[in-house]
Amino acid sequence: MGGSIATMIARRAAGRLPSHYRGRSLVYLRRRHRASIWSANALFLLGLISGLLIWPLGHYASTDSLPLLLAAGMSCGLPLLALLLIPWMTRRPIREAWVIFGYSQGGPVWLIYSILLAGVACGVVGVLRLLG
Repeated sequence: MGGSIATMIARRAAGRLPSHYRGRSLVYLRRRHRASIWSANALFLLGLISGLLIWPLGHYASTDSLPLLLAAGMSCGLPLLALLLIPWMTRRPIREAWVIFGYSQGGPVWLIYSILLAGVACGVVGVLRLLG
């Protein structure tokens, strides 16, 4: 149900996405920040897979939500970190990379980053539960 709603919102918003950001086309910006976008997407999947592997490898009960919280935190926090570090190391505008990543995911920027920040919040709760 939630996935259907998210898909509907993303499709509706995709028709309203701008074609330019600060005078540059989104196609050009996607090429310019290709490494950042690819790395962020790969780290999302890596964080999700490694977080979900905590269940069988960490000896947690199947009803324990701690591995899920940690998986959400890693899968949402690692892309944000990549979108901060890669443009900084390549001397490209960080804000530009964040905006084009949001657009490249096919939805409005505010929605993409709301979801990622919610995942980071889940990760913080998971770490606090792990430490406490």
